[in-house]
Amino acid sequence: MSAWKEIRRMARQWHDELANGSADLIPASKLIARAEAATGIKVVSRPAGDTLLDGAEAAYDKECRRIYYSNATPKSLANFHIAHEFAHHLLDKAGSSCASSDLDPLVPSEPEMSSVGDEDSYSPKERAEAQANLFAREFLLPRTKLRRRCSGGIPEADLIASEIGVPVDLVMQQLVDALLLPEEADSEAISRKEADPDESQLEAITASDEPRQVRAGPGTGKTRTLVGRVAHLIERGEDPASIVALTYSNLSAQDLATRIRTAIGEKATSVWSGTFHAFGLELLRKHGQRLGYEGEPKLLDRTDSLMLLEELLPKLNVNHYLDLHEPMLKLRSILGAIGRAKDELASPEDYARCAKTMSDEASDVASRTAADRAMEVARVYGVYEATLRERGLVDFGDLVALPIKLLREHSEIRDAVRSDRRHVLVDEYQDMNRASGLLLKELCTPGRGPWVVGDVRQSIYRFRGASPLNMARFPQEFPGAKTTDLSVNYRSGGKIVRLFESFGKDMAAGPSASTGKLVAHRGEAHGTVQYDVATTREAEGQGIAQAIQLRVTGGARFADHAILARSHTILSRLAKQLEGAGVPCLYFGDFFERPEVRDLLSLLSLVSETKGVGLFRVAQLPDYAVSPADLGVVFAWRREKK
Repeated sequence: MSAWKEIRRMARQWHDELANGSADLIPASKLIARAEAATGIKVVSRPAGDTLLDGAEAAYDKECRRIYYSNATPKSLANFHIAHEFAHHLLDKAGSSCASSDLDPLVPSEPEMSSVGDEDSYSPKERAEAQANLFAREFLLPRTKLRRRCSGGIPEADLIASEIGVPVDLVMQQLVDALLLPEEADSEAISRKEADPDESQLEAITASDEPRQVRAGPGTGKTRTLVGRVAHLIERGEDPASIVALTYSNLSAQDLATRIRTAIGEKATSVWSGTFHAFGLELLRKHGQRLGYEGEPKLLDRTDSLMLLEELLPKLNVNHYLDLHEPMLKLRSILGAIGRAKDELASPEDYARCAKTMSDEASDVASRTAADRAMEVARVYGVYEATLRERGLVDFGDLVALPIKLLREHSEIRDAVRSDRRHVLVDEYQDMNRASGLLLKELCTPGRGPWVVGDVRQSIYRFRGASPLNMARFPQEFPGAKTTDLSVNYRSGGKIVRLFESFGKDMAAGPSASTGKLVAHRGEAHGTVQYDVATTREAEGQGIAQAIQLRVTGGARFADHAILARSHTILSRLAKQLEGAGVPCLYFGDFFERPEVRDLLSLLSLVSETKGVGLFRVAQLPDYAVSPADLGVVFAWRREKK
């Protein structure tokens, strides 16, 4: 269940409590009167421009327990504004002053995920207002009741709006959501809990608040243990808003947020969970002006950054990285180098000094060429960075590097963050890069946290700067740290676990990994490992086909088998060999090379990009069959008209 679904569920639940079990739609005035009685918060109308409104359309005074709204606002809209302020009281328990731009009954029911792994791309203020809008809409007109109302035919929106006293736009948005979105069960995922922890997990979950490193093996329940830690902190009375759960990748962040909500229910809306980059973006949105940004910094995704480099190409003075036919190809390499530099907190000046050292020490053609390329990257880095600052932009690397600068240079902000977010937890700690490790150090009060879990042998993001050294450095970075090893493997049978242990101890990362023998939860005799060597590619395909056919003869299904390989080229070859041997294969290949996918992308490009490049492919579709000569005329016209 997403945070936005949880908001809707809470709104429906409160509506049902105040409706006294009635299945009918309830007038907004009655709901508001009952909300006043239930909360002890008094709703007061004031003249437009009154000082109590503080220049806003509506406001919630937490100290005086008053909700103020403008008496110049039409009653139906005022009802929505009042419900919005009640939402602030229930959701974020903070006072508010809401301008007309904050009060929007048409907020999306499930906003688009952000590029840094958040469930939405809102700033903290925007998110609080959007969630209050969504709560108010669902509270005043629950979709479950609206669906029942529509069972005999779709009613007129203005009739419902008049009946219950809400804006007609609100009713129309709820009608669209009720009729087009899947129905949600209030019990969805709320009561489900993670499995009971084993002894090693329980030790990690209930650990005291000094720095704690939980070393995990494969299949030992890293995320389950972290979720258990979150639940334990809340059970012992900690404020959910004091908890931050961080991870490195977008997919891990989505999984982590879902599992926390599943485990603790509505309290999860106050727990901050997401990627380091998402947390850094929130810090920059709140405090970016302290670093010289006039407004909220605008985030460039990787495509935007490439487009910016292409725009700057005439002034970049590149030679080694110049490709006039396909400039993006080599600019992508430069952008990767800049990203890695930011992951190490290296400025353009730092990069230039390193390149100068390379040049001074170069002794042959190859080393001199490498030094020249590094100098070229340093120049581009300098121009790129200056342009970002000039335009108030940030890229992905900035989302960690700039918050470190912010917290180091402004101790009052650092101390406030540490006070508000007292419990910092990190999942997949082995995948963090150096910059993320330094940000973590700034976020944590010395001697108190962080609580981290990871398996150094599962580090998969080295190409993005992830450093397994973070695991080894933990005791030095966080003095007084204690270690817990997770000891039970839940994923694999004993034979596979023992095989892993036999080669895992010899991995380069072995000294930083958990020690001790893993307990195979599925049994010591479970699982098989077979290692075969083929002398030719043909023999490899035949061997795989024979192994599958042997198992199918023994009662298995073809669908029980999966083949993994490191490239599409290998899989494509194997698929042909298996089909030839009578083994049916489901292999899609590289999706973006499939003709139907390229057709679809061309259509999307045609309607969304101003250059019209997609027209080249779309025009050749049989339904259109536009001649090349006509295409030439169209593009000549486009150039002329700009």
